[in-house]
Amino acid sequence: MSKPIDDFKIALENILRRKTRSFLTILAIVIGIASVVALIGIGSGLQNTMNEQFERMGTDTIFIMPSGGFYGVGSTVTLNENDLDVIEDVRGVQRADGWPYKLARMEYNDMLVYNWVMGPTSRGVGYETLIEGFGLTVLDGKAPDVNDKYKALVGCMLANDENNMFGKQLEVGKKFTIEGQEFQVSGVVSCLGNPNDDQQVYINANTLLELFNIQEESYEIIIVTLNENVDAEIAAEMIKKDLRDSRNLKEGEEDFSVQTAVQLVSTFMSAFSMIVIVIGGIGAISLLVGGVGIANTMFTSVLERTREIGSMKAIGATNTDILSIIVWESGLFGLVGGAIGVAIGYAVAKLVGIIATNVLKYTFTVRFSPWFIIGMLVFAFVLGVISGAIPAYRASKMNPVEALRYE
Repeated sequence: MSKPIDDFKIALENILRRKTRSFLTILAIVIGIASVVALIGIGSGLQNTMNEQFERMGTDTIFIMPSGGFYGVGSTVTLNENDLDVIEDVRGVQRADGWPYKLARMEYNDMLVYNWVMGPTSRGVGYETLIEGFGLTVLDGKAPDVNDKYKALVGCMLANDENNMFGKQLEVGKKFTIEGQEFQVSGVVSCLGNPNDDQQVYINANTLLELFNIQEESYEIIIVTLNENVDAEIAAEMIKKDLRDSRNLKEGEEDFSVQTAVQLVSTFMSAFSMIVIVIGGIGAISLLVGGVGIANTMFTSVLERTREIGSMKAIGATNTDILSIIVWESGLFGLVGGAIGVAIGYAVAKLVGIIATNVLKYTFTVRFSPWFIIGMLVFAFVLGVISGAIPAYRASKMNPVEALRYE
């Protein structure tokens, strides 16, 4: 009986002897493994980013938004002062702050752009909810007083990155216009990790409503800060119930959503998971096609080498020897395809991370566990072995006399 290492060498020689066929056989495996690895890498990067933002938010923050639209923007429903009063009366609520959220015309450095503007209410809470609720800090300058009508906080990219939307840093003390009204930068807030937030502008809510000629205070989002040791999920249910009663709505007919920071992160991750499942399904189909391709190649190879197999048996090779050689050969198809696929998938995920960080300005870190890489290689090898099992079994059962007569 030949040693496994000898079977391995013979299998490797057989693969190298037919380079074009071997390449085409492993191609589907490469595509499938690369898709899975890249998706897992990108998914882990997004999850890391979301977890970091969640840690900054903390667990004592609740977000209330009108149903429809995105973050309340584009919804026909609005939140108002009465909703704020109702929420503030809920047990465990430390404070509630309503924020109008508008797409405004801005001018700076002789450039006209449209950018998102948010503003806190004038209930004496000021910018504390923004800073604490989103886990931000003031990097430079200071947050405006709640009654400073024409002072603004700006995101870190606007102040620190020359490649921002204005093409010039909007630093503390600089003046710019929003909807034709001049504002002065009072402070710069820290980065959240994505350009939408990091280029945002924050001004007084009443001033923002005046700029858009909105007579009655209305909000696209209400941010709630809870007292210590208050269960956020229980508080969220209480807020939802009181708002339903205030708005004369039945359960299940809410025109608003109430989410804790944990639920908000979970919502984003669920949406992304659906995308991953769909694309992962395509990768799985590629792996299935790859397995069929290996089986087809091994059937063809066995047929072409019928006389060779007969000769090997005639000089003493056992059924187990033949089976081992063919299984090694199909397993190597899977392993080589898996190794190339892992390398490509890893490179794609890292490239996405680099583009997200340096071009799109998202905080994005791709991490791979060594056990995941090993697991993918083992999976690819096992897939190859399984795909070649039937051809290997048939080859091992060949009658040597009939095999030598084969033309």
